[in-house]
Amino acid sequence: MNVNRNIYVDILTEKEAWVLFTRIVGEKLVNDVRLEKMAREAALNQLQKHAPLDIDPEISNAFIQLKLSYDLLERKEAKSCFLLCSLFREDELIHMLRLVEYGVGLQIFENMDSIYDAKTKVQMALNTLISSGLLLSERGHVKMHDIVRDVALLITSSQGDEKFQEKFLVKAGRDLTEWQIRNKTSDRYTKISLMNNRIRTLPDHQLHFPILDTFLIRSNDLSIIPDEFFGGMKEVKVLDMSYNKITSLPQSLKLLTKLITLDISYNKNLIEICIVGELKDLEILKVRKTGIKVIPEEIGQLTNLRLLVSYRSSLGWKSYILEPFTGTRLALVLWK
Repeated sequence: MNVNRNIYVDILTEKEAWVLFTRIVGEKLVNDVRLEKMAREAALNQLQKHAPLDIDPEISNAFIQLKLSYDLLERKEAKSCFLLCSLFREDELIHMLRLVEYGVGLQIFENMDSIYDAKTKVQMALNTLISSGLLLSERGHVKMHDIVRDVALLITSSQGDEKFQEKFLVKAGRDLTEWQIRNKTSDRYTKISLMNNRIRTLPDHQLHFPILDTFLIRSNDLSIIPDEFFGGMKEVKVLDMSYNKITSLPQSLKLLTKLITLDISYNKNLIEICIVGELKDLEILKVRKTGIKVIPEEIGQLTNLRLLVSYRSSLGWKSYILEPFTGTRLALVLWK
């Protein structure tokens, strides 16, 4: 620009923007009840521009209304928990603690000193979502209405707003027996959910998911995970392989150096987990109901652990394993 001096003007805060708006339109108009309706109509018009064009009109209308409710959520934790719920299968009753474990792994909670702090933050987020009509409360769990889930998946799919940073691939509860990635946009996915299927085999080669932070393959029929499988997803922070038939952990697991939450529970034929000791950033480790008889010495290297869930009768706990955690914020849960 042809000017003598460039002056940087920062973005106005919400309060500053409202003061400026009041000065421009006048306090009398600001206090007019019609303004709220006008603002809502303007917001809806803007949302209509971003609503997917190739979907059922009923879903399109729901998208506009529910996307507005989502956008109006003030806290980041509430938005994150809402989107996490869409990773579960249709009509699933979602336990709060699973959202805590995934949320800790994704580092969505600020000023968190312990797992109990995260639990409190999730409960507050869920209360907000329930009161906003975005989640249903049922038998101590939360649940997404089918249409709400469809909208959440549209928000995070390739059909949604291109500026939206999160892209999910959700195939939960589809009765799949195998999974082969065919989408050319695999490098854009941040979360993949294949939970609650009958998948027996995974691709026997390295996959390319450079920004993937969550991989959920809980509740399937896997017995073997190819050694190279995790080589192309080194940004993963949350990995849930629980409720399978896995007999050994793949060598590429040690490449997931940013992994924070790992759940390998209910793999009853899994007896050796020494490789987990190389995951130095790990904060949550769940090994309940595995075939592990003795907790390996390498687990003592995981000094960042906040939650360790095991099976009491597998004991084999030795003092030198627990010594590194003395005086830390580790919560040790031993089930009967």
